[in-house]
Parts: sequence; C-alpha cells; structure tokens
Amino acid sequence: MNEQELIAALEAKATALVAQVKGITDPLDAKLKQIEETFKEGGTKVDPALKAEVEKLAKMHETLATQIDQKFADIATLRNSGKPGSIKSLNEVLFEEFNKKEAGSLSIVDRIKGMASGSMGKNSIDVNIKAVADMSSAGNLTGTYFQGYDLRPGVTIRPLFDAHLRPTIPATTTEKPLVRYVRETTSEGGFDMVAEGAEKPEIDWDFDIVDAPVRKIAGIFRLPEEMIDDIPYLLTYLTTRGMEELKNKEDQQILYGTGSGQQLSGVFQVATQFAAGGLTGITTPNYFDVLVAAKKQLRLLNLVPNFVWVSPEDYAKMRLSKATTGEYIFPVLPGTDTITVDGTPIIQNNRINTGSFVVLDTRWMEIADRMQSTVRLFDQDRDNVIKNLVTCVIEERLAFPIYRPQAIIKGTFTDAIAAIA
Repeated sequence: MNEQELIAALEAKATALVAQVKGITDPLDAKLKQIEETFKEGGTKVDPALKAEVEKLAKMHETLATQIDQKFADIATLRNSGKPGSIKSLNEVLFEEFNKKEAGSLSIVDRIKGMASGSMGKNSIDVNIKAVADMSSAGNLTGTYFQGYDLRPGVTIRPLFDAHLRPTIPATTTEKPLVRYVRETTSEGGFDMVAEGAEKPEIDWDFDIVDAPVRKIAGIFRLPEEMIDDIPYLLTYLTTRGMEELKNKEDQQILYGTGSGQQLSGVFQVATQFAAGGLTGITTPNYFDVLVAAKKQLRLLNLVPNFVWVSPEDYAKMRLSKATTGEYIFPVLPGTDTITVDGTPIIQNNRINTGSFVVLDTRWMEIADRMQSTVRLFDQDRDNVIKNLVTCVIEERLAFPIYRPQAIIKGTFTDAIAAIA
C-alpha cells in the first residue's frame, strides 16, 4: 500500500469513527438535559439507572474520540510535506463544541459544571466527555499544512567573471618549488658585412639568472554538515564561488604582484613604461591612438603583441567611441563581441585599475602550475568533529616566470594621450 492509499484508508476509518461519536453525542446530550430537568423540578437525586447510562455513553464517547485523535495524528504525519500548518485536535474541537450554547439552553459544559458544583443537585456525574464535528479541511485544518513549496533547483549565484587572465597566458607545469631561468638583459654589437680577411664584429649579450618561486593562493571556509545535507547544491555552489575568488586573486597577482614576501612578480612590476618615441603631434588623440602607439613600441623590438588588457570602464569607453562621422572606432573581432585594435583582441579584467592599460606579447611568459587549483574537504579540522563541521580548502601553487619584460608595455591613457598629442 502506497502513501496515498494509506492516507485514504486512515481518512475512511476516521470518518467512520466520527459517525459513531455523533451517534453517541445526541443521546448523551438528551440524557444530560433529562437530568437538568429533574433538578429544575426540585429533584435532589439522579436516577441510578440514568446516571449509569450517562456514564456508559460518556466512556464510549471518550474512547472513540481518542481513537479519532490518533487517526488525525497519523494522517498529519503522512501528509507532512512542505511547510507544515496545524490540524485541529479533538481537544480543540471539544472546546468549541462543548461551549456552544443553543437558544434558551445551557451548553454541555455548563450543565456538567452545574452538577459538579451542586447548583443542579448534590449528586455529580464524573465523566470526561469529548465532542467532534465532521472531519474536513475547512473545519479541522488551519495554516498551510497541505500547501507545499515549489522548490527551484540550484542556487541563485552571484555572476561569475568570464574574462580572467590565465586563458591568455601559456601554461605549463613544474615539479619543483622554484623555476630558474636565464633572462637576456642587454646586448652590444651586431652582425655586419665583412670583407675578405677583415676582422669580424663581436657581439656581446648580457644575461641574468632569475628565479620565479612557486607561491600558494589559498582560502578555506567551514560549513555545518546539516547545512550541506539540508540545502541541495550548496556545497557545489560554494566551491564554485571559492574557485572564482581564487581566480580573482590570481588575476591581481599576475597584474600587481610585487615579488616580495609570498607574492608573485606581476607584469606591472617588470613591464616597460609606455614611450611615444617619434609618434607625437597626433591631432585629438584618443584611446585607439594610444594602443596603436604601444603596439608600435613592441614592434620596434621585434615583438608581436597578441593581447591588450584594460579595465571594464575603459573597455566600455572604447567600445562606444565614434568618429566624427558616427561610425565606431574600434572594430569587433569577427564572431565575438570582443573589440580589437588592428586585430589585437582587447580583454577587460576587473583587477586592472581604471585608466591603466597593458599591451603585451604573452608568449614570453608562463604560468607554471606546481599544483593546479584543487578543492578538498576535511572533517578532522580543529573542533569539526564535536561541532559536525566540514572544512573546505581551495588552493593552488604556481610560479609566474616572465622571460622578457620588454614584451610588456604598461601605461595610463591620460599620460599616453598627453605624450602623443
């Protein structure tokens, strides 16, 4: 028998019991009125046979009413889905029914109290009487017991950023806590045409040995086991949010890490400052002109810029920039909504300071993962056991070697516009 069939069977039994109780209530009420009339006519004693009959009816009444109470409780348990309301118990129904007063007559409770106090005679009837009404949702149900809730799956999440910097940088792995590499710093001399028997020109390159130590980005949060069990999708949601925050910190370190302490050495720490060179006297220079000049600066070093990084604020300004004839200045990369400067994609990132820009060739740097971003759960942390808590650890270990700082041009739009004007 399934749950619905069991509920239907219980309702049928309860309805039958209610009918039996109603069959007892009317005769019982008539007998009580008969006793009341006896006292009104001056009688001082209740007929023993009548008293015995009343007590018998009252006992039957009480037994049946108790059974109905249990049926109501069973139905309530089976139907308890969603936010529970409250079903009227028989005791609550009794209070309403026993205190009802018909025109020109006392209530059942008043008549029983009269006998107990002696105002209707010195004899009292020791009975415990219950009365019930028809079982129905309107009569026996208050609140929202049968009203469940429409649960939408998942968690309404805070929007995640879709333009982190990692995808624009080559990635590799390392098995060591330190990435050591040789970086060219300066050079002297150069190749030239040489006559027969003449001395060949000498070329001199200078190098530095540079270390890029592996650093850790990490964070933890603790959750009660009950919350994980009771709220679907919560753990998945929180780990997704945690990974997002880790990537935000990674962006900040790629950009502005100082290289001191436990920080990475970011691009702004080693980049070459924007220089206009021979590009001056530009009429009404704008952001597009600045980025073209920065690309030229890299081209002069035989480097090919493949990305421009800017803030969302500056990206919007560029996206909306129009020529005097009304057309947009920055073309859009075909098949995307990414704007470009002469074919170089412009990437917006929330961690770049508004007003700043980076034009770079990311092929001269790497993200070296010692441990890729991971999520781990522990129940053996601090007082987790006695408090039923779970600790979630999200972390990664990486190094960020920049092999040629000259492949990065940094600047601010305000200073760069002034320099090329």
